[in-house]
Amino acid sequence: MISALFVDDEPLLLSGLRRMLRPMRDEWRMSFVESADAAVELMANEPFDVVVSDIRMPGRSGVDFLAEVAERWPDTVRIILSGEADLDTACRSVRVSHQFLSKPCDLDGLRDTIMRACKLKSAIADPQLAQFVGALQFLPCIPRVYEELVTLLDDASCSAEAVGAVIHRDISMAASVLRLVNSAYFSLPRLITHAGEAARLLGFDLIKTLVLGVGIFRQFEDLHELDPHVSALCMHSVAVAALSRSVAARLGLNKAECELAGMAGMLHDVGELVLASNHPEVLLRALSNTRDDAPPLWQLERDALGSSHCEIGAYLLGLWGLHDAVVETAAFHHTPSASGRAPQAEVLTAVHIANHFVAEAERPGSHMRSPLDSGYLEAVGATALVAELASELTKRTH
Repeated sequence: MISALFVDDEPLLLSGLRRMLRPMRDEWRMSFVESADAAVELMANEPFDVVVSDIRMPGRSGVDFLAEVAERWPDTVRIILSGEADLDTACRSVRVSHQFLSKPCDLDGLRDTIMRACKLKSAIADPQLAQFVGALQFLPCIPRVYEELVTLLDDASCSAEAVGAVIHRDISMAASVLRLVNSAYFSLPRLITHAGEAARLLGFDLIKTLVLGVGIFRQFEDLHELDPHVSALCMHSVAVAALSRSVAARLGLNKAECELAGMAGMLHDVGELVLASNHPEVLLRALSNTRDDAPPLWQLERDALGSSHCEIGAYLLGLWGLHDAVVETAAFHHTPSASGRAPQAEVLTAVHIANHFVAEAERPGSHMRSPLDSGYLEAVGATALVAELASELTKRTH
């Protein structure tokens, strides 16, 4: 049973929320309080899976309250539910909350958001790792790309397009801007799937605030031996994003799905960044295994931690409220048959295929490879396309 705590200083709104959520009373254990102080007192005595808080409350704001929750109970899902917020408050909320939902919020939207986040958490075998992911306020960036962005932001003549081009080269920066631009705070009429477009829509001043003011972007510290791997990972993700769009088109997906495939391709390995910043020793040990018969990297991670970058990345992206197809692709890009759904040509298919061919071109025969799920590809009718792509790749390399 999911335990959820709702915090709002307006009794009428809290009462309305209680009435709206009545259909969930057999599935959720719910508590409703009118202040941050009362919420902290309650949480000190009983655990909660989810906290949903308003931003503007007298005494202690929702942002300050959720900052304390993040510090004391990092594995609690933190959601802001608010009718309005200025830009500065919204930016600060990104650091302490996993998602931002707008009032009024319908039952289906709130229920789905909460249940999705709690379900993804169950895939992380190590409780400490789940806490680490839940506490993440930002993903670390490649130092030289971060420094290039800071230099660019100091140039008054710089354009948002130039900033977007730099952001697109770093997985963590791309994930952060796509998370923010697609949040309910901006309420855009369509999904934004490219980091460059996200940067343009957010604007130069807001990007500068996120980087230099709020500190959403931070560079890796003490990366050392993993620097080549993280740098290669970002280049790999950019290549997978580009090829995923092309493969999606050849699979017959529509334009929106092709763009979504590009976004999923860019973020499919985001869990590797979590491991690099939390369990570098596991990555280094796995990367040092150069035997010809070595298992794939994701399997070595799972052997060491009980979870691989696939589940870890999916959990983080799901917490951040990114599109279901992006979350699913992060979880199953190596093993699409394990998704548990009837096979069909979709975003996951495109990224699975693209990831294989990019990895083969980069490191043929290595344990960093991504073998194709032949049974799945046959079921979705993609074997002919795979053969075509293999032939094209062979011609390019000869």
